[in-house]
Amino acid sequence: MLKITAKPGQGFKKLLADAQAEASRADKATVKALGRFGAIVRQDARKLIGSPVRAPKFRQVYLDDEKRVITITTPAVAPRAPGKPPRARFSGNEFATLRNIRYLPDYNRKLVQIGFWETGVKYSGKSGAELHEFGGRFNTRVFMMRTDATQQDIQTRRKNGMLTRTRKSTRIVPVESRRYGRPVTFNMPKRPTMAPAFDKHKNNMTQIWIDYYNARRR
Repeated sequence: MLKITAKPGQGFKKLLADAQAEASRADKATVKALGRFGAIVRQDARKLIGSPVRAPKFRQVYLDDEKRVITITTPAVAPRAPGKPPRARFSGNEFATLRNIRYLPDYNRKLVQIGFWETGVKYSGKSGAELHEFGGRFNTRVFMMRTDATQQDIQTRRKNGMLTRTRKSTRIVPVESRRYGRPVTFNMPKRPTMAPAFDKHKNNMTQIWIDYYNARRR
């Protein structure tokens, strides 16, 4: 029997080496592009979330002669309408607000996960981030608590003749609880944040990858 042994020539070896180098280059571009895309979407999503809701503030300022007093009013910040991105509940520390958005590239599956940091608290099986993004109904409990009144409450009561003396007043506000109070069902409208940020940049992912592949980005 005639035995034939085939040995790859130098040209084949070079083609194989070039193919492996191109595959490695493409993988490196994918890794960098996934991280870059996640960072861009997260940044835009954070910008879509508004400043916290607040009541108007009133501040009295004495003029130079100290005989005239003017009142400076800081306008109120109202909640946003349904369908618009929500407002954060707190300002300052981003880890305690809706701006706590993370992105996690999965290089093995060639994808990147972007979304709100989950706290583990569920409302009828849904997290707070899911309720903001998609809306829905959830059950909880609410009780009434006595707390200090705001300056706006005090001025409104004085205007309506309900408060005549200068003293610290109180008001009754509803408080959400997981254990106490009466059962209440809320229908929360959706206020998407991640979807608008993703849709804005999804068509740029290919160009980001090409730029990294061509070494235009570092």
